[in-house]
Amino acid sequence: MYLTFYIAIVSVVFNRLLIEDEGLLSFYGQWIDRLPAWLNYPLGRCTYCFGGQITLWLFVVKFIVEKETVIYYLIIIPYICVTIFLVHVLAFIWDLIENSWKKM
Repeated sequence: MYLTFYIAIVSVVFNRLLIEDEGLLSFYGQWIDRLPAWLNYPLGRCTYCFGGQITLWLFVVKFIVEKETVIYYLIIIPYICVTIFLVHVLAFIWDLIENSWKKM
């Protein structure tokens, strides 16, 4: 479960800091802005979608590599939900800090 927390951190930092206008990967943000919304959201524009996609594909590959049985594929759904919840909490904390920083 700790992996979902790391994925949530990566998702929030990637969306809020790295691909913004003055971020390190701003060229990537400009590139995905030219794509349709159904494609640019999971590629990084939507924090929730990005975190959910990373979790989905990471755990699919993990279960394939470990050659787990089909029943374990149902475990992917709670992992994705936990990641999206953690992204929501971290994004809320990020917004609180950012707003209080602007008021200073």
